[in-house]
Amino acid sequence: MRLQYFGDFYDLAKRFLMQCLAPDEPWGIIPMFTDEWNPEQIALFEGLLGGCARQTEIVTAQTDRVTYFEEALEDGHTFIDPDTGVSLENRRSENWPKFISLEELSDFVLQNSDHMTLVYDQSYSRQSELIVPRMRKKLARLDARGITGFGYLGQASFLVMSCDSSVLEQARQNLLNAGIPSCRLVA
Repeated sequence: MRLQYFGDFYDLAKRFLMQCLAPDEPWGIIPMFTDEWNPEQIALFEGLLGGCARQTEIVTAQTDRVTYFEEALEDGHTFIDPDTGVSLENRRSENWPKFISLEELSDFVLQNSDHMTLVYDQSYSRQSELIVPRMRKKLARLDARGITGFGYLGQASFLVMSCDSSVLEQARQNLLNAGIPSCRLVA
């Protein structure tokens, strides 16, 4: 998450999804800040998204990412907000702070298995015919590790995951009840 984009349309989409997925439950946020945020800006970010930041350290190419995510692990639903999204491939070090790897993501979900994890994922090519196959490839790799999930496909795209299929099915139903067309949900 970069400060220059704070409060944009994507932040509104993030809040809407969090509220729809689990309307009466608290959310923790891992913002994956890539620049400096002061305490007032962090408080505004938490207020806009409707959750509590569990990790406020800046992610750099030198960040010990295992420790970074372990320190943010708490019971409860979690929203992870990388600048760009979920990476299937290894990235060059200068770009790595913008992503969460599929392995890091699945390790996190497995450790928080009774709850839902939502992740912002804008890592897709602008060629629209490639988006659904790439999203399905990520979901298949998560499924191979025992993680159930679905994608939300829109201008802002997301992955929704849990090891508890009943939590995930309730979240999916909540989205449909909110009026989200089923064609926007990728399984």
